[in-house]
Amino acid sequence: MKKYFFVLLIFLLLLAGCQSDNDEDDNEAADETDTSEEENQESESFTNIIAELDPDEIEESIQELAEDNWPGDTEMQEFQIDNQTKAYNQLVELSIDSAQKESILNEAYHEWDNDFEMVQHHYERQSEALEWVENIEFENDIEEQIFETVASEDEDNFIGIQSEFERQLEAYHWLEELEPETEEAELILEEAKDYAENDFWLVQLTYERQLESLEWIQDLDLDTPEEEQILEDAKEEWENDFEMVQHVYQNQMDALEWLEDVELENDVEKEIFETVESEYEANYARMRDEYEYRLEAYHWLEELEIRTPEEEQIIKDAEESWDDDYHMIQAYYEDQIEALEWLQNLDLDDVEEQILDEAIETWGSDFRMIQSEYESQIEG
Repeated sequence: MKKYFFVLLIFLLLLAGCQSDNDEDDNEAADETDTSEEENQESESFTNIIAELDPDEIEESIQELAEDNWPGDTEMQEFQIDNQTKAYNQLVELSIDSAQKESILNEAYHEWDNDFEMVQHHYERQSEALEWVENIEFENDIEEQIFETVASEDEDNFIGIQSEFERQLEAYHWLEELEPETEEAELILEEAKDYAENDFWLVQLTYERQLESLEWIQDLDLDTPEEEQILEDAKEEWENDFEMVQHVYQNQMDALEWLEDVELENDVEKEIFETVESEYEANYARMRDEYEYRLEAYHWLEELEIRTPEEEQIIKDAEESWDDDYHMIQAYYEDQIEALEWLQNLDLDDVEEQILDEAIETWGSDFRMIQSEYESQIEG
């Protein structure tokens, strides 16, 4: 019995010793971990980009900036120099203790260069917004969802994150309290939500603008069949997009008024007007715009000086293709001249010259197609 007790005692002592060793090992591991974390924190340092600038160069740049901003006004120059120097000195003393602050200061300096007042202003505003971002507390899931959305879009622009979050949250509460008074208003709201989804500010903006346009349309006093037709055509084209219905109606009415007052001074103007009138019929805005485009192009072509056989051929080809559409003739001419100049500036070896000759043989005087064919063959 005594022998058995003696063996058990030895076993317990050995077990206690092993446990002690394990505890010591665990404590040593924990100490090593703490030391490692402290070393990492100490080794991770952040740079103050302003403190690394050459003070002599900064003094000179501050002087130059003041002289540029206030030429001849020494009093204002001294005032600006004092303010800029003060801002610079305060920036130099900044303690940059995080990657975000380092990034903010770098961004401020790269945006404003040696305008240290603006660098300081930018840094302070972004730092205040960063503090707001880091300490924000959400009252519900919606607020958290809005924050995550705007934070993912603006990333490191903390001012933008704060501003957009507050704007979106205000719009969300506005929409929550909204009670559309008519079926049309309910439809506008639903379509705004479909269009803008979770961008609550855009939903609100779209709703308000569409509702305003709807009310404007409903208050219209249509005096003539032309006005009624213009409105019907706009509604048919844009359906429930009341803002576009209003825009198209107003544009068409302005064009109709222009057409009723237009004075055609010569046969060319009459010819252009009759052409566009037959092409666009009741689309008054397109008719007006095309008339003005073509008349402007006609005058441009009248003043054009043809200097080479190639230019003469381009005009001939353009007129054959586009007849009296002066706008298209001008566009074709300018496009072809650009291609011709590109081709004339080529520096070719024998193989490239052969490729160009084959493209010319295929496309004749269509220089744009010659260029396209040449580039395609070279790339191939």
